[in-house]
Amino acid sequence: MFSLRVLNIILAGSLSTGLLAPPARAASEAVVHSFQGPPNDGSSPYYAGLVDVGGTLYGTTEFGGANGVHSFKGAPNDGSNPQAGLINVGGVLYGTTVIGGKSNNGTVFKLKP
Repeated sequence: MFSLRVLNIILAGSLSTGLLAPPARAASEAVVHSFQGPPNDGSSPYYAGLVDVGGTLYGTTEFGGANGVHSFKGAPNDGSNPQAGLINVGGVLYGTTVIGGKSNNGTVFKLKP
């Protein structure tokens, strides 16, 4: 709570004294991929961001993915429904699933792209 109050004071001071940077120009947007859904493509990327590995972007979708790097098969050993993002550790991607594993409570996985 204390840090939030300090942040509000700093922002109010910046606004009143004009210390904020001028608005940037509008960024251009381009759709790189439109998900088509299962069985040939993923769908529902939810909270997953993208990770750069050697100039190639990787991410997760909750459903689909037959033509991607990996398609999850579900319980008991492979997970399913990866809703979180990936992290890159030395070129190896790590992530989590919300379903699957021996107790069906999710898994932590790693993939080499």
